[in-house]
Amino acid sequence: MKMQKSEPISAFGGINFVFEFLEQNNINKLIETSFPRLANQSQYRWTDIINSLLSIYLCGGDCIEDLQTHLKHHFVKTHL
Repeated sequence: MKMQKSEPISAFGGINFVFEFLEQNNINKLIETSFPRLANQSQYRWTDIINSLLSIYLCGGDCIEDLQTHLKHHFVKTHL
């Protein structure tokens, strides 16, 4: 990884360095074009979702609390 700034990265705003890197290297564009299309009424993009997940772990989180409880209906296949 190539560092582009010599400013120290702190816990306050340090995650922005990662988001800038992803944007500058067109990773966000790759995510948006590679992942399945979201519903038109969705208020979020794939990049928002990925950045949220990255934020949890890169900011010191250990797990995504209650994912099974809150989002279970989105992950369960329904048979018609």
